[in-house]
Amino acid sequence: MSQKKHPILEFFLLIFIFSSILCTPAPASEAGNDPQTAHISLTPEEQQYIKENPVIDVAFIQGFAPVIYLENGEAKGIMRKILDQVSLQTGFVFHYEETKGIGQKADLFGGMTIQYLPEELEDNPRSKAFLTSQTAVFMHKGVDASNLSHYTFAAVTDGLLPEGIDEGKVKFYPGREATMNAVEKGEADYCYGNEFSIAYYTIKNGYKNTITIPQKMESREYFFLYLNTDERLISIISKALDNISESELQSMILQSASEIDRKISLPLVVNTYGKEIIMILFASILLFLLFLLVTYRSYILYKGQVRQYHMLSDLSGEYIYKYDVKKDMLSLSGELSRLLGVSSRIESFRKNGRGKDAQLYLDDLLLTDKGGYEIALLLEGGETGMFRVVNFVMHNRKRRAQFIIGKLINIREEKEKIKALRMKAQTDGLTGLYNPDTTRTLIKEACSMFHDSSALFVIDVDNFKNINDTYGHPAGDKVLGEIARSLKHSFRNADIVGRIGGDEFCIFMVGDITEELISHKCSQIARTYTAPHLNSSISATISIGVAFNPRLKTTFGDLYKSADEALYHVKRSGRNNYHITVMQDNS
Repeated sequence: MSQKKHPILEFFLLIFIFSSILCTPAPASEAGNDPQTAHISLTPEEQQYIKENPVIDVAFIQGFAPVIYLENGEAKGIMRKILDQVSLQTGFVFHYEETKGIGQKADLFGGMTIQYLPEELEDNPRSKAFLTSQTAVFMHKGVDASNLSHYTFAAVTDGLLPEGIDEGKVKFYPGREATMNAVEKGEADYCYGNEFSIAYYTIKNGYKNTITIPQKMESREYFFLYLNTDERLISIISKALDNISESELQSMILQSASEIDRKISLPLVVNTYGKEIIMILFASILLFLLFLLVTYRSYILYKGQVRQYHMLSDLSGEYIYKYDVKKDMLSLSGELSRLLGVSSRIESFRKNGRGKDAQLYLDDLLLTDKGGYEIALLLEGGETGMFRVVNFVMHNRKRRAQFIIGKLINIREEKEKIKALRMKAQTDGLTGLYNPDTTRTLIKEACSMFHDSSALFVIDVDNFKNINDTYGHPAGDKVLGEIARSLKHSFRNADIVGRIGGDEFCIFMVGDITEELISHKCSQIARTYTAPHLNSSISATISIGVAFNPRLKTTFGDLYKSADEALYHVKRSGRNNYHITVMQDNS
């Protein structure tokens, strides 16, 4: 007949075990004993034996959980709990050793049944039974339990075969758990075992391809076999076992049978928590989709904010860029890229010549040691633009520069305004020439820097007061303006030309200067102003005094004194002329 797999096998097996335990009545007179405090009476000889033999060696066959088994090198199970109580009552220390056979030297052999007792040890004394269990058959799904003779039996190595088993259809394995694993995998078809072991390993390993059926076979009683037949040892342990009540014994059995460390596997987790996993996955997917939605909306908002920021930056004359230190890539905003006429992304920026393809010194943008500085950049149309640079350095956890984010502020108009203000502060408002302070400062600086031959011209308009009194100040101002334009035209751009008084001008020349060049300049200026100006009724002449310095070390004060003396010489001689004084070395 075919067997149907029970849908809640683990629950059924636990109920089966627990009901077997709970149905065993406990003597009322012994139910209240406490094994930790109960007293056993020992003879002086027994006490002496414990003193001389405090350690008792206990051997057991592997693979008999939950009766006795090793877990992480430590003995556990029903037998261990019983002997722990014996230890509390006697003072014995039990040392456990797992073995494949009974031949090992030991004082006790634990978890023994009459079915596995060798003939040579049948006469050895043994303790009373501490556990009785029924036999169950453990078979792979699909096996016909009504005719097991056709199937392969999984047996424990060195164990006794049950009656009626064909030895030709037997496979041996090194323990009860190994036989049950073989049935689960289909390597063997069925095996026998006590109900406690089958339930224990089924729950521990989460078998899904097997079924368990109780069989009306012989009951198995588990006891301790005395390999050490010293009557004192036998008497001591017997007294301790007798002092453990039946209810206490059943409690130990129940506790040991339920202490199962289940092996965690994916099928086990899925079968146990399938619905919960699906709900968690569904919730996780919803949360992930919500996260994507929020992230996307944040990204759209971020792009809009960045676009607004770029628009505001462009309106305010600012241009944005970012340099990725690790990737060595410089990224420019669209406006900055168009302004400079270069690509918006320059890869291997510093490695391949620092923006050489852009024909710019863009690496000047990355002077991160400066809080704010000014640079000149070549623009798309060939012009040069002036910009103020502001950098912000972003560091990683190791305090190393990761990104450099900066902006350029167009300061061309600002520079032009400053230049105009500076020119206004340095020049004379009427003539456009240098004003007196600037003229003196520039000449003093030139005298200290250059030691070539030089000449200082001091020019005065003859009878300028009469022009103002006769024709008015506007006419006089126009005469001064025309004189200033003529002086600019007559001298080099490098020469210093300034107005140092109401009608007095000053020119300083340095370089390869000779008396012939000075005379030529004076004649040129004098001829310019011998003709009438403004109208036929106004005429103006000028007088010129010159101090010529032929490579002598001198100062502005010395030059001006000599030139002024030469000018007054002309004034005393009738005006409208020039005089040159050659400076001498008076040292």
